Amino acid sequence: MFIVTNVLKELTGKRPVFRSENDFLQALLQMVTEMGIRCEKNKIVNGTKVDLWLEDGEKEILIQLKHKTRELSVSVGGSQFDLKKHGAYDQGRYDFLRDIMSLEPLCLDNPYRIGYAILLTNDHRFWEKAIKINSVDKDFHLYEGRRVVGSLTWKDGASKGTKYGRENSIDLKGIYDLKWNNYSRFVAKDSEFRYLCVEVK
Repeated sequence: MFIVTNVLKELTGKRPVFRSENDFLQALLQMVTEMGIRCEKNKIVNGTKVDLWLEDGEKEILIQLKHKTRELSVSVGGSQFDLKKHGAYDQGRYDFLRDIMSLEPLCLDNPYRIGYAILLTNDHRFWEKAIKINSVDKDFHLYEGRRVVGSLTWKDGASKGTKYGRENSIDLKGIYDLKWNNYSRFVAKDSEFRYLCVEVK
């Protein structure tokens, strides 16, 4: 039986850090393949592209991944990892919630499918509650313990550049309580990685 949190726990022993979102996807794909589970990346399911598709017995498992980082240079197993600062937290939060929304029509009414939206980051601004209460992306915040539900929209003052390609509201049918999990930690500053995993079924 595929349990995504168990797989990520095992993955951290082999790959505690990734160079990019695609690197993260490839590592997860390889691990699942080694488990003997049929899987494909970038598969189109009912017209929606999912980053990773798995077939586990009678169940289909659909996974959308996000990988957001702060600047970090660290050596692991003789390999150097130089991560860049992504920033654009408002857009990153929106994109993760859009991943959840993309999974809902595929999974909510299908007992044979389970969806997971996963965000891995070493940037505390994703899991900590923002100091600014009334930010333009208030509806999209992902802090620990938040309950996400209903229609989420940009607030007045959001620039056209911020909203470009993200103008539509995020409309969720499900109710999601956000809980962050530890992934890996290094001695260097800003080197704590956590992941948010939201199940859609």
